[in-house]
Amino acid sequence: MNRPTSILAPVFVLLLLAPAISRSQTPDAAFVPADAASTLARVTFVTETQGTPGHFVFDGRLISDYRPKIYRVYPTTGVVLDERGHVLSFLGYRWVDLQGTEPRIEVSTVGGEKSPGRLIGIDQSLGVAVVRSEGRQVKVTPLCTKCEIRPDETVFVPVLDKMGAAEYQTVRIVDIGTVPGMGSAGMWRINLSRPLDETGKPLLNSARQVLGYIANGELFYPISQLLTSAEKVLQAGGDIRTGWLGIYVEMQQEPSLPAVAGVKIKDVERESPAEKSGLIAGDLLRSWNGRKIGDARNFIRMVQNTPIGSQVSFEILRNGKALVLSALIEARKPRSMQERFVFSFPEGSLAEGSGAAGGFGATPQALWGIDTIALTPKLAEVFRIPIRSGLLVSDIRLQQAFDQAGVEVGDVILQADGRPVTDPGAFYTLIHSLGPGAQVTLKLYRKGAERLTTIRIPAPPPAPRP
Repeated sequence: MNRPTSILAPVFVLLLLAPAISRSQTPDAAFVPADAASTLARVTFVTETQGTPGHFVFDGRLISDYRPKIYRVYPTTGVVLDERGHVLSFLGYRWVDLQGTEPRIEVSTVGGEKSPGRLIGIDQSLGVAVVRSEGRQVKVTPLCTKCEIRPDETVFVPVLDKMGAAEYQTVRIVDIGTVPGMGSAGMWRINLSRPLDETGKPLLNSARQVLGYIANGELFYPISQLLTSAEKVLQAGGDIRTGWLGIYVEMQQEPSLPAVAGVKIKDVERESPAEKSGLIAGDLLRSWNGRKIGDARNFIRMVQNTPIGSQVSFEILRNGKALVLSALIEARKPRSMQERFVFSFPEGSLAEGSGAAGGFGATPQALWGIDTIALTPKLAEVFRIPIRSGLLVSDIRLQQAFDQAGVEVGDVILQADGRPVTDPGAFYTLIHSLGPGAQVTLKLYRKGAERLTTIRIPAPPPAPRP
């Protein structure tokens, strides 16, 4: 089931405050300096939450008293803004998952230098985060604030997570134009010669300058726009919050509705200003503080630009009857982590078990092709495993390091280089500290026997789109 598009949906949360792109020379596609990506930074956000009892199902059995730690990882490619170590990171809609948490942040460069980072704030309208590197000095990234991207131009996408030196993807701009419905907002829609493998990738010209960022494969945000957002965060010393109503809307208008009909509500979030106002799914929003709404994109801008604490009125159409309601605009609340996690294992991988590997959400280990969960006595009892502690492997990505080393779903990792492992976060930290190219010997438990295997630590692949 597809998740409904929200008022801050990934593709539309970023459609604000874009200045026009001015003219400059087209970069030479034949030349890419060897150090073009050396001033960029890899900014990784890791959140840790405690699981809620009654939300974990293993092979159809609800484990009511199981509360594991849940880790989520958000890797991004950032640009260094100044010699003080401020880094602009493009999160997009993923900022919602960081709200209300204190993420652990690591800033790293292609050369392998790592340092902790401190979050200054996030501009919620664009999903731009500003982080300060707390370690050694980083080089300022060259930016091009007055560059034009043209059709048929070749640009370069840096890849910071390959072993060794920086690498590049070369892409061609097939077509570029304004985003329909945004008027003079300045967003640009780009058609690339091939899709990128990660949300929020910077585009570089041959003069090693960052032109801007691509989000969701088609929307281009010029770096000048993102710098304006970052400056707001630095001046405020914290988050730039936007108005929140708490509804999911239909982004594509129904063909049967007239062009000026408005925006249809798909769903209403619980305890949101929309629910308090009386809005329900199926309502058709027609005006906002007396202004015609037009389409979903314009409506999103109206809500986000409405000051928090403002009382607004809006006209709706419900079952053919016109109504006028009002709401008090609030700041977005942290997202609840009450989702249910369902695990099942391939037949024969455990003493008992059947089905296919289920989804547990992104954990830090997923970056290296493996998902693990802490094996507790309760889980060991459920799966009839004589081992009472370790890491139970819940998913393995094919053709990645752990798969190539022979690790299988259902294995229990007992030790790493002779050290007992019982916590997914500690296991992640151990692997991360060894660095790409290092080897680690694992002791596994599988079907009544212990065995050893050796893996070579790769660099983490790009994270999937949220």
